[in-house]
Amino acid sequence: MTGGWVMCVFAVPMQVLSLLMFLRTALSDPGILPRPGVSLPAEVVSVLTMLTPVNPPKHQDVAVQGHLFKLKYCATCRMYRPPRCVHCSICDNCVLKFDHHCPWVGNCVGARNYRSFIYFIYSTSLYLILVLVASPVKFFVLVQDYHTDSLSNAIKAAFEHAWDAAILTIYSLGFLWFVVGLTGYHAYLISTNQTTYEQIKGYYDDNTNPWDKGPLKNFRSLVFQPKITRIPL
Repeated sequence: MTGGWVMCVFAVPMQVLSLLMFLRTALSDPGILPRPGVSLPAEVVSVLTMLTPVNPPKHQDVAVQGHLFKLKYCATCRMYRPPRCVHCSICDNCVLKFDHHCPWVGNCVGARNYRSFIYFIYSTSLYLILVLVASPVKFFVLVQDYHTDSLSNAIKAAFEHAWDAAILTIYSLGFLWFVVGLTGYHAYLISTNQTTYEQIKGYYDDNTNPWDKGPLKNFRSLVFQPKITRIPL
């Protein structure tokens, strides 16, 4: 009974935190850049469209901390994307500091919701580890309690009374490698101040990442960064 209360004290907060961070990541704005003229009257937008060059340059060069970036022109959003901004083909929007489009939360992960996404996968990993430890312990404790004559009968009796523990153990093992692996991967990305998109594309394979301030400062900037309340055009 005491073990059950101890499990609840640790497991319930982790489960609640995981669910809250999941909802926050899924329902929040990831950092979508508003398209120019979207809030203007149709007549004004029509005039601006007529004045916009038909074939603007595809790139504009800009230097950030000694690193040269090519700002790409997005024909869909009709604007030059700032550094670390990528057009998501699924959401059909340019997302600031685009990390990836997450199918599990059904939303892009970007500048505005990356922190809640990190809290989501970290709390889920801790919860899975806790379940994976507690479920076998519960099962083996019951086996010892029922082990009076035959071990096979004790295992059968324990399974009849704690079938949920056996199922949760198998379930946790099946998902643990993926969730914990994803958590470790993003820990590496945070320590080097990269996004998933940048790392896969190999943007900083030559060790010229202008955003990298060292692991400690990178983690600190993620945890204590101010909330982005307005994204400029």
